[in-house]
Amino acid sequence: WISLLAGAFDGLENLALIQLLLGSELTVWNGMSRWSALAKFGLLLSVMGWLIYIGICRFSRKDRCFRSRRRNPFNALRGIFPELHALCRDVLSVKKVSRKESE
Repeated sequence: WISLLAGAFDGLENLALIQLLLGSELTVWNGMSRWSALAKFGLLLSVMGWLIYIGICRFSRKDRCFRSRRRNPFNALRGIFPELHALCRDVLSVKKVSRKESE
């Protein structure tokens, strides 16, 4: 779905650039083309990052990338980035402790 949204931003950018080429004197087209392009490339970079993550999980043949015991998204990091997983686990445990203390 994100790729389709990026396609919509691409169409909006193309519309703004065509208006500029046709000689429109409105300055709104400049900003619209710029922000549409930034949104489009930001969305596409996030999709590419997710695909790289999935590729690393598939080629490392570690099933724990997608199956977690407690449905914790940070458990997927255990096989690839153990230090980052430990940091996330520590942060989550601090939040749980602080919630119990506040009650």
